[in-house]
Amino acid sequence: MAVAGGAEVLAAAVCAAYDELPRKGKPSGHEWTVLAGWAVTPVPLSEVSDADEVTVLAMGTGTKCLPPGRMAADGGSLVDAHAEVAAKRALQAALIDALSGEGVVELVPIPGAAASDPGAPLVELGPQQYVHLYVSQTPCGDASIFVTDAASAVSYAPASKRKAFKGLDMQRTGARAVGGASGDAKEPGTGYHTPGLLRTKPGRGEPSQSMSCSDKIARWVALGMQGTLLGSLVAPIRLSSIVVGELFDRQALERALVTRVAALLPPGVAVPVVAAAPAATFAASRAALTTVGGYDADELTTTGASVVAWRRRERAATGSRWSSHAVLGARGRLLGTTKAKAKNLSSASPVSPALMLARFVAALESVFPERAAVLAAKAGVESVYEVPYKAEVGA
Repeated sequence: MAVAGGAEVLAAAVCAAYDELPRKGKPSGHEWTVLAGWAVTPVPLSEVSDADEVTVLAMGTGTKCLPPGRMAADGGSLVDAHAEVAAKRALQAALIDALSGEGVVELVPIPGAAASDPGAPLVELGPQQYVHLYVSQTPCGDASIFVTDAASAVSYAPASKRKAFKGLDMQRTGARAVGGASGDAKEPGTGYHTPGLLRTKPGRGEPSQSMSCSDKIARWVALGMQGTLLGSLVAPIRLSSIVVGELFDRQALERALVTRVAALLPPGVAVPVVAAAPAATFAASRAALTTVGGYDADELTTTGASVVAWRRRERAATGSRWSSHAVLGARGRLLGTTKAKAKNLSSASPVSPALMLARFVAALESVFPERAAVLAAKAGVESVYEVPYKAEVGA
C-alpha cells in the first residue's frame, strides 16, 4: 500500500482509539479541538494496510496553553495543553509504565550498557517498531505558514477584523516570532509572515513562553521523543512518519518539522515521512464539523478542556486498556478542580512535570537502583528522591 493509504489507516486507528475514551473533556455540539496520537507499527507507513497493524500508544487533545503568570511553582500544572504536547507527555507516561513492567511499549536492554555511566541509556525501543505521530490539524507555528489562494485561507480572526485581499495569500498563524528574530513583515498577501522562524504559542492576552508545536516537533525529530528525564535511561526514540489532516501543506510541513533539523540527525538516522490523512477523519475537527456536521465556520468554538490518555495493560477492575483524564486548559489542572484545590498537587494532571518526575523517580529507584545511585551522587544528594524539583519554563 502507498504512504497515502497507510496514513489513512493510521489516522482512522487513532480516531477509533479516541472513541474508546470516556466522554469527560471531549467537545460537544459546535465545539472543536485538535487530536494527536502516537502509534507503532511493525512495518513502515507505506506498508501499513490494516488497522490491526497499528498499536495506538498515547493520545492528547487540546488547543490551550498557560502564560507565565498562571504557571504553578509546584509543577502540578500542564503548561502546554496543545494536542501534540499532551499526547507526547502521555507517550512518556507510557514509557515510564514500560520501565516498571506495566506498559505495552516494548523496551529491551542495550547490550553492554553500563549503569555506572550516567549519560548512557540502558534500554531502547524493541526491534521492528516504527513510531508515528498523527495530528488532526497542521501544528501551530511554522508549519501553518504557506501560500494559498486568498479565498481558501483560514483565518482565526473574527469576521469583522478580517481584511479583504484578492489573489495569493499566506495561511496565517497566531504564533509569535521569538525575541531576537527579525519578525514578520505583516505585508499584504504572501508577505505577511516570514517562514522558518522560531515561534511561541498563539493566544490572546499575556504571551506564552511555550514554543510552538512546529518547533517542538522539530526538536523531537532531532533528539527523539523520550525527553530529558527518560533520556537518562532510554535511547532516542525516532519518528518514522508524521501524518497530518486538516490544513495539510507538504512543503510547509517538511520545512518546519524536518528540513530545519535534518542536518542535526546522527548518521544513519532517516528523516520522518510527512503524509496527508483525510481532513475530516477526526469527528471533532473543524473540517468534520463544517463538512459533515453542518455547522457554519462562525458557529464553531474551541473546547476548553484537554483529554490525555495512554495505553496500559488491560485491568480487570475497569475493563479498560487506557489511563485517561481531562484537564482544564485555562488552569492546567484536572477538569472539575475548584479554585481552592488548584493550589495543591491533588489537582495535578498525572502528566504534569511534578507527577511525571515522581513516577519516573519511583521507576528508576525500583528497576535501576545502580543508575539511581549514580544520578543521586551526581546531584550531590543521597537519594534521587531528594533531587529538588525545578519548575519548567515554556514546557
